[in-house]
Amino acid sequence: MKRLKAKMVKRQDEIAYSLLRLADQIKDLVSQAQKGISVPEERVETLRTQYNESVVDAITFMESVHDAQEEYYYERSTRWQEGDSGQSYEQWMDAWNADLEELEEVDLDEDADEPEFEALTVFWDLPEEPEY
Repeated sequence: MKRLKAKMVKRQDEIAYSLLRLADQIKDLVSQAQKGISVPEERVETLRTQYNESVVDAITFMESVHDAQEEYYYERSTRWQEGDSGQSYEQWMDAWNADLEELEEVDLDEDADEPEFEALTVFWDLPEEPEY
């Protein structure tokens, strides 16, 4: 796989926009709560759970992309792997091998000013192809 296929790009976009939509909804609720507006705890918990489930979807997708990348990479010659193209490809693979599980799921700590969505940031920036 030299680059993500169209259906993979579509799936990446679907997951990224799901994460973004949920993050925006969570931010809105947090903002309302900070303004003293009553926010149903059940709604907050539902959104948090949905966001965290989308993080799991992102991880699963990233693993499948990385598996396809590795297959392509290891089918190439050692000369190619050690060359500029191979090195660029390896950097692309490394980006897709980011460990989202190490990123905190969204945590709605009452002391925090605003929740952080690190998984969204990492996933959103994943490139469709290596930089040659």
